[in-house]
Amino acid sequence: MRIELFGQLRITWGEDLLTTVNTNRMRSLLAFLVFHAGAPQSREHLAYMLWPESSEAQARTNLRQLLHNLRRALPVDCSLLVTDNHTVYWKADKSCVVDVMEFEAAVQTAAGLKDIGAVVREALEQAARLYQDDLLPDLYDEWLEPKRMQLRQQVAEVLSRLSELLETVGEYPAGIRHATRLVALDPLRESYYQALMRLHLRNRDRSSALRVYHQCMRKLQRELGVSPTKGMQEM
Repeated sequence: MRIELFGQLRITWGEDLLTTVNTNRMRSLLAFLVFHAGAPQSREHLAYMLWPESSEAQARTNLRQLLHNLRRALPVDCSLLVTDNHTVYWKADKSCVVDVMEFEAAVQTAAGLKDIGAVVREALEQAARLYQDDLLPDLYDEWLEPKRMQLRQQVAEVLSRLSELLETVGEYPAGIRHATRLVALDPLRESYYQALMRLHLRNRDRSSALRVYHQCMRKLQRELGVSPTKGMQEM
């Protein structure tokens, strides 16, 4: 099984795409269990997390029904969801691959290496490829937001390091692609525009650098009421 949590939830079982995990509650529960794979979660905690405004009895009833539906939505041969009268958990099993875990492993690999060798570049590029979009952006559960922000910060660091690495080795078009993603990730961060402008200038494309500057100027003035710093104006 492969579970992809960046962007819209996508689950594949062998060659088959599963479309039966199709409600926000079910997606949220599955994602929470997957993130805490191998760690039993109390039914009381899960019920309160998913239905904080319901009575305890109603929330537990809702959880029983949701778990029943989730089990039915998973393939018959899937034994990863484990429940008893008190706890629920998702088995930590190598047969279940999760894109977020792959991303975090790649980030950890790159963080442990400070040079700009092939291993670092490969790990950074793998992390950048895996991060297709924010973590389950269509879900608004309170528990998701800290994890979502953590992953956004991690990918920003990945893209920054990768664009700097590619600038160092003179691969400016590739660096531009990653710096462009940085700007889209946080369009109010002037340093991201500066990195993108610098790459365009080193790629001998002054007109694109000017377009980036004007994009930054419009965004900062509209959202924050400020102009780009003198350093950026003088680039």
